[in-house]
Amino acid sequence: MSLRADPTDTLLPLQSRFVNTRFTGGILTIKMAGPVIGSREVSIIAEEVAVELDVIKDPIRLLVIDLSDVGVLSSMGLELCVDLRHWAHAAGATTVLYGVSPDLLDLLKMMKTERLWQIVQDNDELRRALAA
Repeated sequence: MSLRADPTDTLLPLQSRFVNTRFTGGILTIKMAGPVIGSREVSIIAEEVAVELDVIKDPIRLLVIDLSDVGVLSSMGLELCVDLRHWAHAAGATTVLYGVSPDLLDLLKMMKTERLWQIVQDNDELRRALAA
């Protein structure tokens, strides 16, 4: 599984400089744009993702939160990731954090939230997560 666009992807209405989303084959990918996700970015991302979730009609089996471009995640950014995970869990979907930097991983461990998600670092690990 590549994180590149596929011609069969569901086109979602909003793509901004803070977030890009793609939905294909039951997999929703939310790629947050960095390097910093602070309170301003979180409010924009949350609004845009909420609108896009309304567009998706098919069941979501996996939510991939792509943080590969994010260097700094504020407490509100972490809260958004937790909220997305809870939403996905309620919808019966699994959540994967992709491309988490060592600094962000340290933050997740410090906040004792790393167990909420399956954390994958590269495309090989993501492929294995998708196959599970």
